[in-house]
Amino acid sequence: MRKAISCIMCLAILLLSMPGYALANDGARQTFIENYLHIMDKTLDMQNVYMEDMKRNTIQLNFNGELTESSYQGADGTNMSDVPCNGSLEIIANQKNGQCQVNFSGQVLEYVLDGQVYLSEDGIIIPKETIETLAKTGIEELLEMDGMEEMPAYVVLQPFQSDEEWALLQESFAYNMEMYSKKDEIKAFYEELLNIIPSSYFCYEDGYAVLDLHPSILGSAIFINNLKNNSQDLAQKFTAIMSQPPYVTDEEFRAMKEEMEAGIVASIDSIQISDLADLDLPFTVEEFKILTNDDAIDTSIHINSDVEGSKFNLNLTGSNVFTGSSNYSSQTDIALLIDSPDVFMDLALHGQGTSSASKSNMDISVAGDIRSGEESVSGEIVFGIGMDFDSHSRISIPEINENNSMVMNMGDFIPDEEDWNAEYPVMYEADGTEDGKLKVFLYGYQMDFGEVEPVIINSCTMVPVREIGENLYCEVSWQPPDTVIFSDGYSEEDLILKINSTTYYVGDQSYTTDTVPVIINGHTYIPLRAVADYLGYTLEWDEASKSVLMDFDF
Repeated sequence: MRKAISCIMCLAILLLSMPGYALANDGARQTFIENYLHIMDKTLDMQNVYMEDMKRNTIQLNFNGELTESSYQGADGTNMSDVPCNGSLEIIANQKNGQCQVNFSGQVLEYVLDGQVYLSEDGIIIPKETIETLAKTGIEELLEMDGMEEMPAYVVLQPFQSDEEWALLQESFAYNMEMYSKKDEIKAFYEELLNIIPSSYFCYEDGYAVLDLHPSILGSAIFINNLKNNSQDLAQKFTAIMSQPPYVTDEEFRAMKEEMEAGIVASIDSIQISDLADLDLPFTVEEFKILTNDDAIDTSIHINSDVEGSKFNLNLTGSNVFTGSSNYSSQTDIALLIDSPDVFMDLALHGQGTSSASKSNMDISVAGDIRSGEESVSGEIVFGIGMDFDSHSRISIPEINENNSMVMNMGDFIPDEEDWNAEYPVMYEADGTEDGKLKVFLYGYQMDFGEVEPVIINSCTMVPVREIGENLYCEVSWQPPDTVIFSDGYSEEDLILKINSTTYYVGDQSYTTDTVPVIINGHTYIPLRAVADYLGYTLEWDEASKSVLMDFDF
């Protein structure tokens, strides 16, 4: 429960620091909210213009990247410097006409890439020259194409989606874009959220109205009471942002919103001050400020941690300034330091960009050093990203006919069910097969225990220890005469079980199990519940398919 509450609170706080999406003494609070919503108003207007342009206009995206001043030292003594690595990508797309052209080029070491790919009503069109370029990297094995000299000018991959599926995809895209038109609803929700924060967390500083967040808010009785007193309004204003999915009826949508509102209210009402005040955060928040004036939002975050010899330090500063009704500039700087026994990482990111009603540009650089064991890498990566929402570039779709093209069905590249099941685990289904065998699923995928199957003893699921270790990437060792040591491989605490003993240990802490570990036909079986609790998984039993469903406990 505390983990879930912690995640919710951290998410809410982080959203407030993102002006592109969360642009949200009482005087300072009111000024902050007015500034925040004013910037949010402008930002959402621009986002809505972008979405409308994407429905009507030809859009052009340009991406350029290069690795500079690089250096690599391997554990085997290998040294490389100034490794050639660069690339560019141009995407020209028109959603209305259902057409897209992709131009790409680049180099990684000795491999040089250069080509085009087209998307039209005919399918995905790949020119022969592009395939010849890709073939140098071995991709011809993937495409299973021999005799390239006899290949026609174009290969056409026909999509495996039906017209109905494509129409549904288009409807889903329109549904997702509809959110940006709900400006008033979005602003109303964040205004409600900001008003819940006590006025003591707001102040004036150097001409800015400031929200100065710090961990004490988690133990603030005023904050918790405000949150509970306004839970219904929060829930209703949050669901007001939702758009009705194309495949949901009006009645179903009303029921969906009512269920979500009830869930939000119940979750907020269940919060206790002690749940938040006693949270043992693994980091220290040195600073978390959001500064606003009429046309700007700045963010300043400093977080650090020093636990068991591992240091973590994050500094982030960001600035977003509107220079007109539909123009703004942004700048972000991030410094990240991780110093642990396993890895050292010292990185600096700098980004700056400008946006208008029709164009957006961003330049980003990431530089630093990474060391792990005897391996190290250093250098700088430079990116340039440009988006033109009303481009005059032309999409030059090749004319396809039976003489200059070869048509292939994308379904041909999808293995049949027998081959797929041999390569990948079986996905869990609620109405799964009733073959009577006990199955264990992790994140919906069936675990493979080989010849040694799980069993049920005294209503407890028992799993072969080495096989469950392999499925969960854990280490298993045997300590004679009767002890199993199960380790996740990175924490200091191991799971320790003894054959025929109801007591097991996680580190120095003892626990009790109803069903003891046993040896059956030379294979050691342990309770799955003990493994799940040790690793932080939840277990759920599905009677119909005789299946145990494992998932991560958030």
